[in-house]
Amino acid sequence: MQRRLEKELGELKKLLHEMSDTVENSISKVIEALFTQNGKLAEEVIQLDDKIDSYEVEIERKCVRIIALYHPEASDLRLVMGAYKVVSDYERIGDEAENIAYRILELLQEGFKIKPLQLRYMAETVKDMVDMATAAFFDGDVELAKKVIEKDNVVDELYHSVERELITYVLEDPQEYLREIFPLLFIARHLERMGDHAENIAEFTFYTSEGEWIRHTPILEREEKNQEQG
Repeated sequence: MQRRLEKELGELKKLLHEMSDTVENSISKVIEALFTQNGKLAEEVIQLDDKIDSYEVEIERKCVRIIALYHPEASDLRLVMGAYKVVSDYERIGDEAENIAYRILELLQEGFKIKPLQLRYMAETVKDMVDMATAAFFDGDVELAKKVIEKDNVVDELYHSVERELITYVLEDPQEYLREIFPLLFIARHLERMGDHAENIAEFTFYTSEGEWIRHTPILEREEKNQEQG
């Protein structure tokens, strides 16, 4: 029984690795598409979303099967439950990448004149968050997970910087730039949501590694509480 469980867990990890790799590939492609104005790459991102959705369904079924057949305990159970949770966040990150791809195609039709510098910083920061969250989850690295959670505040600040930067274009020439502003604002919003999902994945690292549930508890508040108790 234990040997079969270990085999199933190994297959689960493999599927989750494949899904996370596909999601990270989708993010890389959509960021390149955005800043090189590449419609073909944007279309590839849209096509990748079906593959990501398939992984979500397969992994969720695998998790249910493992629990039903093997009744895992302790760290094995936490791994299965963590995987069941994070696949939803990976799937949502893939959806946001797809949404950005559609906005890129929209911009290509409208004319792609604006290239906000803050949006590039934001996209690169969000990609780093997802990469770090994935590494933290698979390695059980709670210190790295903390850095991901802290980066979410940076993404929020960059989102507001993008808003301010885009407003300057509208003030400069409303007729020239107005049609591009809304797709770019939506892209920034999609990136911000990606960051939120990366934060969720990082938070699940605490559960799978330490059995500690920290959702909806600010990381700094949690650490201050622990210091007071210590």
